[in-house]
Amino acid sequence: MLHHVRYGDNGVVVKLYVRNTGLKSFMIKGLGSKKALVRPAYLQPLTLLEIIFEDIPHRELLHLKDARLYRYTESLHSNVIKTAIAFFMTEVIQRSIREFETNTEMFDFLENAIIQLNKSQEQLSEFPLWFLLRLARYLGFQPLNNASTQKPWFDLGAGSFTDIPPVGESSMILEKEVSSDFALMLTSYTSDQYLHVRFTHRKYLLDALLYYYSIHLPEFKELKTPAIFKEIFH
Repeated sequence: MLHHVRYGDNGVVVKLYVRNTGLKSFMIKGLGSKKALVRPAYLQPLTLLEIIFEDIPHRELLHLKDARLYRYTESLHSNVIKTAIAFFMTEVIQRSIREFETNTEMFDFLENAIIQLNKSQEQLSEFPLWFLLRLARYLGFQPLNNASTQKPWFDLGAGSFTDIPPVGESSMILEKEVSSDFALMLTSYTSDQYLHVRFTHRKYLLDALLYYYSIHLPEFKELKTPAIFKEIFH
């Protein structure tokens, strides 16, 4: 579940990312009634559902035949920090994935990320950084980890490390200390370990990664969530 918009008194239009067909929108009527296929609780961001529907080509709004919870993700909606991360992830997904794009490997990654966030008892301040780094791989612009003593600075435009230092505030090249943390994350980004990146660097890296997305995805617009979301980075 990615997004929903109320329609009329008891209707709702929902946008789902479906494993075998990509992004789909559905019209659901009778929300809140006993016979409703979708319960209000299903509308929470990143709720994992099992659905049955007829995929009609070129139709913008489809109708569900059945919908049920695929897996409980209760902590995403009872833990304030996890809820903030879930909204952030949802916004990133909506701005990254093209309409009708099917990518089962990316779907499986997203499902696993949601499950991991739901069950995680660890410190969560680095989770958004891991999510952005890992998602970039499936979107086709995974950063190249070629850091060395000769190339200690990361170039957001090139997606790789360079021997050219940053010049000016508008530079696409990260400062050396931040680049060092970034290289460390790239080295171990496939693991679940946390690196305890410094608070100031976490905020800088978040902004840098979002800028990185906007460079490599022209349709990636500015997010609404980070201003509030950064409060959890303490």
